[in-house]
Amino acid sequence: MTRTLLLLGTLWVGVLLGLCGCQSLEDEIAENETKAKAIIAALDLYQQTYGMYPDTLEELSPVFIYRVPLTADEEEFQYRNYDDSELGYRIAFSVNSNYGCGYEAKFEEWECSPDPE
Repeated sequence: MTRTLLLLGTLWVGVLLGLCGCQSLEDEIAENETKAKAIIAALDLYQQTYGMYPDTLEELSPVFIYRVPLTADEEEFQYRNYDDSELGYRIAFSVNSNYGCGYEAKFEEWECSPDPE
């Protein structure tokens, strides 16, 4: 009986997590980084075509990317053009409103850390 209740409780928690759309921090970061890969590819194509990066991500659509994806939380990716070909640009997103990740084109890597309060 106890085993059955434990199993039912575990299943119920799984259903609730599935209904709320809850993701672990790692899963949400991975999903956002995957979505950002399309933006990064479009930015690189834009730069190869025009010799500079766009001022906004919207300038990529529809020629370089059909539609700029949103983050896992349905937010826009943050973008900054450094107006310097050596630095390039930065793409960033927030996770759970207290954690952030950013991609620096110059270093071609993601860095994540808690957002300062």
